[in-house]
Amino acid sequence: MPWQSKHLSFRTKFLLSSILVTVILPTLAGWVLYKQDIINSQKLVRSNIINQIDNLSRLLYPALVFDDDESAFELLKGFSANPMIESAVIWKKVDSTNDQVALFSHYPPEKINFTVPQNFEIQNTFNDQFMIISK
Repeated sequence: MPWQSKHLSFRTKFLLSSILVTVILPTLAGWVLYKQDIINSQKLVRSNIINQIDNLSRLLYPALVFDDDESAFELLKGFSANPMIESAVIWKKVDSTNDQVALFSHYPPEKINFTVPQNFEIQNTFNDQFMIISK
């Protein structure tokens, strides 16, 4: 075999080891650091958005209790000022005896297709393109 060490000259061995040390290993290390940085950035963004949603849910409570959809809209509008947030929706139970819900408020004001969530448990769904957070 041509790659057996006894057939390679010292010059070839030195060249191959130099390429390994100066090109391949730093490239692999850079790739690993880049991937780790992306993962940490995603975690930071998710954590930040979840904290913002927790704060928004506390602010929305009075609007939900008093059926003040204008205040809810303004809060969603302020929340959606974040360039990473494309839309926000608030669903409200029709009555406390069943699980029927109605669209209470949404931002942006244009009608877009909102699907009614299957359940309203606290849930976070993350993807590279979007995140759905329900509280």
